[in-house]
Amino acid sequence: MKNVFDFAIIGGGPAGALTASLLKKAGYSVCLIEKNKAIPRKVCGEYLCPLGVDILFKHGYQHIIEGFPKVLGMNIVSPSGRKIETDFPDSDQILTYGVSLNRQIFDQRTMDEAINAGVEILTGHTVRGFSRMKNWNIDLGESNVEAKFLIGADGRNSMVAKKLGLKKKDSTKKVALHCFVDRKSINPRYGEMHILEGGYIGLDPTGEHEVNLSLVCDASEVAKHRGARTCLNDFIKKSTILSEEFGPISESTHISAVTPITNNIKHQYIPDVALVGDAAGFIDPLTGEGIYNSLWMAFHLVELIEEENDFNKASMKFLAIKKSNFRQKTILNKFFQVIIKYPLVCEMIALFLGKSKNRGDHFVGIIGNIHTPLVGLTKVLKG
Repeated sequence: MKNVFDFAIIGGGPAGALTASLLKKAGYSVCLIEKNKAIPRKVCGEYLCPLGVDILFKHGYQHIIEGFPKVLGMNIVSPSGRKIETDFPDSDQILTYGVSLNRQIFDQRTMDEAINAGVEILTGHTVRGFSRMKNWNIDLGESNVEAKFLIGADGRNSMVAKKLGLKKKDSTKKVALHCFVDRKSINPRYGEMHILEGGYIGLDPTGEHEVNLSLVCDASEVAKHRGARTCLNDFIKKSTILSEEFGPISESTHISAVTPITNNIKHQYIPDVALVGDAAGFIDPLTGEGIYNSLWMAFHLVELIEEENDFNKASMKFLAIKKSNFRQKTILNKFFQVIIKYPLVCEMIALFLGKSKNRGDHFVGIIGNIHTPLVGLTKVLKG
């Protein structure tokens, strides 16, 4: 193994693996450290928005989503059961369909990109800590890795962010409950968002009948129901549509719980360090774009490094661009979080969107990142 790498990347998910392969192809020596020996099927919504699909095509990486089923739009259901059927709106600039991912396959494909590029891969290694003298020294217990630059791609609970003092206190106390269930009917190629009193359920059609079902609610709801399964089934009962399609979740169905579901990070420059993916910040997954954010960060960070030929200059620019790029969506997401707490307001919005197919389509155009929030809201209001 090389004595000193140019880059050490902690975390082998899509953000870390793609960043590693791009840096290696740019001529840098890279070591990628991943705690898992084998890639699991990660607990998440398994959805990539249209802009995420588009960014892969534009950079020539469309093969990593080959064979995954398309998502053509999003159906939104209000607390009373009012259903708004939408398609992603047409665009001259980007592709206008998303995809349903199997995260185990998708993550393996991004890891394969790093392997094929010649990245030094260390799997089954947990980072115990790191320190900085002339270079970064990453402690793996029985061995160490030394590198000039450090990139944290280790997820929402990023050890790198915590150690560097970049992690803010999480103000939300929400939990996401995920499971895979079979729909009684054949899946339409549309995602679904069911707004319910006290939370919301997202459905991603990952197969002919298989659905990735995710409930997001306050953690207190799980405690109140004395368990994830009871909590999830109680929310399903609130919806006639969900009850008819899925009924109660059986005891044999595995339910995964994820909390916290946000990661608040300071936009603070630290020399010789960068964060990508969920480690660089993650908000409540109402708009389902965590994977897109990871891809965007990987491509943009490496592009800036190549342009500047100076990591620290690139890192400073990256922080500024990232903050600007996600500002509108972050504000909109927080606004959505407030709105869904009030069923009557949700019903009024659903009634407004339902009066025109264009309104609904442009609304999900915002969710799918086809429109920026300001452009999308203008189109929604125009109808």
